[in-house]
Amino acid sequence: MTRTAAKAPARRTVNARVAAGEFEGWEATAHVDFPARILADLQSGSLDRVLPALDRIVTEHNMPDEDGKVAETMADVVPYDGMLAVAKELLEAMQSLPPR
Repeated sequence: MTRTAAKAPARRTVNARVAAGEFEGWEATAHVDFPARILADLQSGSLDRVLPALDRIVTEHNMPDEDGKVAETMADVVPYDGMLAVAKELLEAMQSLPPR
C-alpha cells in the first residue's frame, strides 16, 4: 500500500531587522517551517553548512554584496558580520513564535 502525503499547514515567515549598531536597517524575511536537516545546518556553527541553509530559507533581504547591490547569496554578503547579525535576529524571531 502506498500512502499519500498529508496536507502540510501553510508556511509561516518571520521578518527581522537589525535595530541599532553598524548594521542598523539590515533586514530579511525567512521561512519558519522547514525540514529538520536545515535546522541542524543552522545550528552547526559551520559556515559551510549555515550559508546554504540560510539561502534555502531567506526569501528576501537587503544585505549588500561587495558592489553595494543586494547580494545574490548569503555567501556574497559583505561584510559577513552583518549577515550573521541578521541571521541572529531571524533565529530569535523564529524562537519567539508560539508552537503550532
